[in-house]
Amino acid sequence: MKIVADRDIHGVTDKFSSFGEIQLLPGRDIAPEHIEDADALLVRTITQVNSELLKNSSVSFVGTASAGIDHLDIKWLDKNAIGYCHAPGCNADAVVDYFFSAMALLAEQNNWCWLDKTVGIVGCGNVGSRLANRLSAMEVPFAVYDPFLNSAHNHADNFRSFEEVMQCEIVTLHTPLTSTGPYPTYHMINAQILDSLSRNTILVNASRGAVVDNQALDSVLKHRLDIKAVLDVWEDEPRISRSLLQKVSLGTPHIAGYSAKGKFRATQSVLEGFCKHFSIALPSENIRAGNREIEVNLEAEEKGGDLLNKLILQAYSISADSLDSSVTSTDFDSLRNNYEFRAEFSDYLIATDKLPAGISAKCQGLGFRLY
Repeated sequence: MKIVADRDIHGVTDKFSSFGEIQLLPGRDIAPEHIEDADALLVRTITQVNSELLKNSSVSFVGTASAGIDHLDIKWLDKNAIGYCHAPGCNADAVVDYFFSAMALLAEQNNWCWLDKTVGIVGCGNVGSRLANRLSAMEVPFAVYDPFLNSAHNHADNFRSFEEVMQCEIVTLHTPLTSTGPYPTYHMINAQILDSLSRNTILVNASRGAVVDNQALDSVLKHRLDIKAVLDVWEDEPRISRSLLQKVSLGTPHIAGYSAKGKFRATQSVLEGFCKHFSIALPSENIRAGNREIEVNLEAEEKGGDLLNKLILQAYSISADSLDSSVTSTDFDSLRNNYEFRAEFSDYLIATDKLPAGISAKCQGLGFRLY
């Protein structure tokens, strides 16, 4: 068979070459003429899969190596009996790591402790629920807003209204991008919501760019200098607003989920969907944890929170991913496509006997492995 694939899907050649001819293309360049005689199309979030792309093709299966599916026209695919799959939860742990690394960096820069702040989680799916699990394990207070969940959820005791969650000291967004239905998320965070944020709020968006009205955020940050915004996702990627980039406390090029494990899981999920659709036996392969040891160097005056920040940033130094204010759309894509996939916290080992009392449990809660 013929398979057309985004060339930047991790391990796509190794995983799919045995099934037929593979044509690799930049994701943004995939066009109707490339897939006229293709059997399968494998993409990432940067490729819009809709009738305009597929209507004259022979494609019977679409796989996206991503957790989200807002770039797929699901209704059209269903109507035309085209199979599809995605990779829910593939990068969830990496995105949670990203959140904690951002908090550690801001804490070091501003001399405060995120462990003492209440975290508001908007969206408690694969990412939000794992973040809630880690916060709970570390005994960090948090509140959750997700209108699609019921009282049987593990964190139901932490459910609050949208208004209450938006008043938390740290607000982090983990929703899909939707524009229809009872609770659309497109521009959920608008000018009115942004203006109503409590003083010194930290706003994190590692979901989809358009969940936040970027123009409104740019405007609000001009007079709300107390707000600190962390953005990994942007409206109109890769042509992001330089004006907004100059105002955020941390801006990164949509790489929150870019761990080696996350990319492996994403490609593996697409492979599973592909094999199921075409009734092909699935090759078996297991992902293994890494064994990277973190050196713990204590200073006499070091506090628990400071040490925790140091360990987090040693595992993932998020400042290295910070965007320069002069970034172009070409730069943005290049940074994503050439990103050196990082390890997840669960890949790291920390010697328990080197940790002060009370920190071990928090390290374990964060996802590090202890020995």
